[in-house]
Amino acid sequence: MTSPILVTGGTGTLGRRVVPRLRAAGRDVRVLSRHGRADEDGIRCLTGDLATGEGPVVPVPAGWRVQPIDPGEVADRLVALALGAPAGLVAEVGGPRIYELAALVRGYLRAGGTRRPILPVRLPGNANRAYRAGANLAPHRAVGRRTWEDFLAERVSPGTRSSGGQAGPSVKTSPQ
Repeated sequence: MTSPILVTGGTGTLGRRVVPRLRAAGRDVRVLSRHGRADEDGIRCLTGDLATGEGPVVPVPAGWRVQPIDPGEVADRLVALALGAPAGLVAEVGGPRIYELAALVRGYLRAGGTRRPILPVRLPGNANRAYRAGANLAPHRAVGRRTWEDFLAERVSPGTRSSGGQAGPSVKTSPQ
Protein backbone atom coordinates (compact mmCIF):
# COMPACT_ATOMS: atom_id res chain seq x y z
CA MET A 1 0.00 0.00 0.00
CA THR A 2 1.35 3.39 -0.93
CA SER A 3 1.01 6.54 1.12
CA PRO A 4 -1.37 9.23 -0.09
CA ILE A 5 0.18 12.19 -1.86
CA LEU A 6 -0.46 15.66 -0.46
CA VAL A 7 -1.11 18.32 -3.08
CA THR A 8 -0.98 21.80 -1.58
CA GLY A 9 -3.06 24.23 -3.59
CA GLY A 10 -4.89 21.26 -5.07
CA THR A 11 -7.77 23.42 -6.31
CA GLY A 12 -5.53 26.05 -7.92
CA THR A 13 -4.34 26.46 -11.48
CA LEU A 14 -1.71 23.72 -11.32
CA GLY A 15 -3.16 21.59 -8.53
CA ARG A 16 -6.46 20.97 -10.28
CA ARG A 17 -4.49 19.45 -13.16
CA VAL A 18 -2.17 17.39 -10.94
CA VAL A 19 -4.88 15.77 -8.79
CA PRO A 20 -6.77 13.94 -11.59
CA ARG A 21 -3.49 12.69 -13.04
CA LEU A 22 -2.49 11.23 -9.68
CA ARG A 23 -5.92 9.60 -9.35
CA ALA A 24 -5.60 8.18 -12.89
CA ALA A 25 -2.29 6.66 -11.77
CA GLY A 26 -4.17 4.96 -8.92
CA ARG A 27 -2.88 7.09 -6.07
CA ASP A 28 -4.93 8.38 -3.15
CA VAL A 29 -4.63 12.13 -2.83
CA ARG A 30 -4.95 14.63 -0.02
CA VAL A 31 -5.78 18.13 -1.25
CA LEU A 32 -4.89 21.09 0.94
CA SER A 33 -6.60 24.26 -0.22
CA ARG A 34 -7.68 27.58 1.27
CA HIS A 35 -11.14 26.87 -0.13
CA GLY A 36 -13.22 24.00 1.24
CA ARG A 37 -14.37 21.25 -1.05
CA ALA A 38 -16.18 17.92 -0.59
CA ASP A 39 -14.20 14.69 -0.54
CA GLU A 40 -14.35 12.53 -3.64
CA ASP A 41 -13.40 8.93 -4.36
CA GLY A 42 -9.72 8.66 -3.44
CA ILE A 43 -9.44 12.39 -2.73
CA ARG A 44 -9.56 13.72 0.83
CA CYS A 45 -9.94 17.50 0.96
CA LEU A 46 -8.51 19.60 3.79
CA THR A 47 -8.89 23.32 4.28
CA GLY A 48 -5.85 25.29 5.36
CA ASP A 49 -3.47 28.08 4.46
CA LEU A 50 0.27 27.47 4.61
CA ALA A 51 0.97 31.21 4.55
CA THR A 52 -1.07 31.93 7.71
CA GLY A 53 -0.84 28.53 9.39
CA GLU A 54 -4.60 28.23 9.60
CA GLY A 55 -6.08 24.84 8.93
CA PRO A 56 -6.32 21.32 10.25
CA VAL A 57 -2.67 20.27 9.99
CA VAL A 58 0.80 21.73 10.43
CA PRO A 59 3.16 20.56 7.67
CA VAL A 60 6.69 19.94 8.98
CA PRO A 61 9.71 18.76 6.98
CA ALA A 62 10.22 15.09 7.85
CA GLY A 63 13.44 14.09 9.56
CA TRP A 64 14.70 17.59 10.28
CA ARG A 65 16.45 18.32 13.55
CA VAL A 66 17.11 21.82 14.84
CA GLN A 67 19.19 23.43 17.55
CA PRO A 68 17.41 26.59 18.72
CA ILE A 69 19.57 29.26 20.28
CA ASP A 70 18.44 32.37 22.09
CA PRO A 71 18.92 35.47 19.93
CA GLY A 72 20.25 37.38 22.94
CA GLU A 73 23.05 34.84 23.25
CA VAL A 74 23.78 35.17 19.52
CA ALA A 75 23.79 38.97 19.86
CA ASP A 76 26.27 38.76 22.75
CA ARG A 77 28.58 36.60 20.60
CA LEU A 78 28.30 38.91 17.59
CA VAL A 79 29.10 41.99 19.66
CA ALA A 80 32.08 40.25 21.27
CA LEU A 81 33.39 39.35 17.80
CA ALA A 82 32.76 42.85 16.43
CA LEU A 83 34.57 44.52 19.33
CA GLY A 84 37.45 42.03 19.43
CA ALA A 85 40.47 41.54 17.24
CA PRO A 86 39.91 40.21 13.72
CA ALA A 87 39.11 36.51 14.07
CA GLY A 88 38.63 35.25 10.52
CA LEU A 89 36.37 32.22 10.28
CA VAL A 90 34.86 31.61 13.73
CA ALA A 91 33.22 28.51 15.13
CA GLU A 92 29.46 28.10 14.80
CA VAL A 93 27.32 28.22 17.90
CA GLY A 94 24.19 26.30 18.75
CA GLY A 95 21.62 26.06 21.47
CA PRO A 96 21.97 23.64 24.38
CA ARG A 97 19.77 20.89 22.90
CA ILE A 98 18.93 19.32 19.57
CA TYR A 99 15.27 18.62 18.80
CA GLU A 100 13.33 16.80 16.14
CA LEU A 101 11.54 19.65 14.36
CA ALA A 102 8.17 17.89 14.67
CA ALA A 103 8.64 17.60 18.46
CA LEU A 104 9.60 21.26 18.67
CA VAL A 105 6.45 22.28 16.76
CA ARG A 106 4.30 19.97 18.92
CA GLY A 107 5.70 21.59 22.06
CA TYR A 108 5.02 25.04 20.65
CA LEU A 109 1.42 24.17 19.82
CA ARG A 110 0.87 22.52 23.21
CA ALA A 111 2.36 25.50 25.08
CA GLY A 112 0.02 27.81 23.18
CA GLY A 113 -3.00 25.66 24.01
CA THR A 114 -3.46 24.50 20.41
CA ARG A 115 -4.08 20.96 19.21
CA ARG A 116 -3.37 20.24 15.56
CA PRO A 117 -1.89 17.19 13.91
CA ILE A 118 1.63 17.41 12.55
CA LEU A 119 1.98 16.34 8.91
CA PRO A 120 5.53 15.15 8.18
CA VAL A 121 6.43 16.15 4.62
CA ARG A 122 9.45 14.46 3.05
CA LEU A 123 11.13 17.06 0.87
CA PRO A 124 13.38 16.16 -2.07
CA GLY A 125 16.79 17.49 -2.97
CA ASN A 126 20.33 17.71 -1.69
CA ALA A 127 19.67 20.57 0.74
CA ASN A 128 16.92 18.62 2.45
CA ARG A 129 19.06 15.48 2.52
CA ALA A 130 21.69 17.58 4.31
CA TYR A 131 19.10 18.74 6.87
CA ARG A 132 18.01 15.16 7.51
CA ALA A 133 21.68 14.23 7.97
CA GLY A 134 22.13 17.03 10.53
CA ALA A 135 24.44 19.31 8.50
CA ASN A 136 22.65 22.29 10.05
CA LEU A 137 23.59 21.31 13.60
CA ALA A 138 26.54 22.28 15.78
CA PRO A 139 26.43 19.68 18.59
CA HIS A 140 30.11 20.22 19.41
CA ARG A 141 29.38 23.94 19.89
CA ALA A 142 26.22 23.77 22.01
CA VAL A 143 27.12 26.93 23.90
CA GLY A 144 23.64 28.39 24.36
CA ARG A 145 22.11 28.24 27.83
CA ARG A 146 18.43 29.10 27.31
CA THR A 147 16.43 26.04 26.24
CA TRP A 148 13.40 25.82 24.00
CA GLU A 149 11.38 24.81 27.05
CA ASP A 150 12.50 27.99 28.85
CA PHE A 151 11.31 30.03 25.87
CA LEU A 152 7.96 28.23 25.75
CA ALA A 153 7.34 28.67 29.47
CA GLU A 154 8.29 32.33 29.37
CA ARG A 155 6.84 33.52 26.08
CA VAL A 156 4.25 31.16 24.61
CA SER A 157 2.33 29.45 27.41
CA PRO A 158 -1.24 30.78 27.75
CA GLY A 159 -1.37 33.72 30.12
CA THR A 160 2.36 34.43 29.85
CA ARG A 161 2.63 35.92 26.40
CA SER A 162 4.31 39.26 26.21
CA SER A 163 4.50 41.66 23.31
CA GLY A 164 7.80 43.31 24.11
CA GLY A 165 11.24 42.29 25.13
CA GLN A 166 13.44 39.62 23.73
CA ALA A 167 12.31 37.30 20.98
CA GLY A 168 12.51 33.57 21.45
CA PRO A 169 15.32 31.32 20.38
CA SER A 170 16.17 31.42 16.74
CA VAL A 171 16.40 28.07 15.02
CA LYS A 172 19.67 27.25 13.30
CA THR A 173 18.52 25.56 10.09
CA SER A 174 20.95 26.48 7.31
CA PRO A 175 23.26 23.65 6.25
CA GLN A 176 26.95 24.61 6.15
